Amino acid sequence: MLYVDILCEKDVNKEGKDVRKYREQPNPRAQNVEITPLKAVRRVGDELIVLCKVPYRIDSCRMTVGPTSYRLIPNNQGDVVYHGQGLEVGECGAQIKHIKEEWNGNISCVLPPKTGSIEVSGTMQLLVANPPKRLDDSSSITIFGLKISEEGRLNVTVRANPRPHAEWTVGDVKLTAPQKNDDASIEALEPVHLGGGYYNVTLVLSRVAKEDVDRTYYLTVANDLGREDFSVRLSTMDEPAGVELETGAIVGIVIAVLFLLISIFLVVFAKATDRWCFAGRSHRTDIPDGADSEAPLPPHDDVKGSENPSHDHGEYISNGDTKHPEKKPDTAV
Repeated sequence: MLYVDILCEKDVNKEGKDVRKYREQPNPRAQNVEITPLKAVRRVGDELIVLCKVPYRIDSCRMTVGPTSYRLIPNNQGDVVYHGQGLEVGECGAQIKHIKEEWNGNISCVLPPKTGSIEVSGTMQLLVANPPKRLDDSSSITIFGLKISEEGRLNVTVRANPRPHAEWTVGDVKLTAPQKNDDASIEALEPVHLGGGYYNVTLVLSRVAKEDVDRTYYLTVANDLGREDFSVRLSTMDEPAGVELETGAIVGIVIAVLFLLISIFLVVFAKATDRWCFAGRSHRTDIPDGADSEAPLPPHDDVKGSENPSHDHGEYISNGDTKHPEKKPDTAV
């Protein structure tokens, strides 16, 4: 007997394979997890409450915010704390007190299943909003290396979230990206997302003319949170080479400066305390015979009679106008 298995069109995928067996095995993660909100826009420092619900009692609650997974328990304290009416009613929520810029992306809650051993989850999208801002502190930007009669691209990189829109002003012409002027010689391109909230905003000149180098181009980048204005100039010169030091050179300079400071300190300290090479320079108390001395020799009268320790010594006493030496007895040596 021949058995023929007839497949309906809905049971066959594009490659002609039977997909019924996959349909018979429901995905545990596809169980009903209600998460609110599904999408949120917040600034850095704002608060956000995310709530996940399942129609049964749960005994654990985890929330992944950015790169960190938080195990949430009612009444716990921290930057990310539990929110909801309790695990016994199937609520796993998080109160995020201060949004961080690096948390831009998905936030997921992970809950135990009603049956089985595979956890269930829900995901929402967090957009950490930033008004457009320039990457450096430079009210002017110069684009170097352009060549007369060749195509010129004016590239400006900004950071913004959500996606910004750009408007260029060239003389009396305003171009909102993406847009071209009447003769298509100038084109404002749609901002290109480079990742991480960075966007490349570009104005294309089909041929750079001398008058293009002499004028100033104005760019306004804006989103719902704010705007940033730029002035852009062109130059046919090469970009000036900056002085860049490698890490090793910087470390060497720091060590040399520290060595110099320590040397100066030691010299000052030694001189102030008469140490090392400065020892004994301020006074001498014992000078051997024949040694050089910086101190002046005493007057001749002061050393008279010093060769004979037993020589008479006397002090002059006054008696009227005449002074007589007072004899002192000789003392045995």
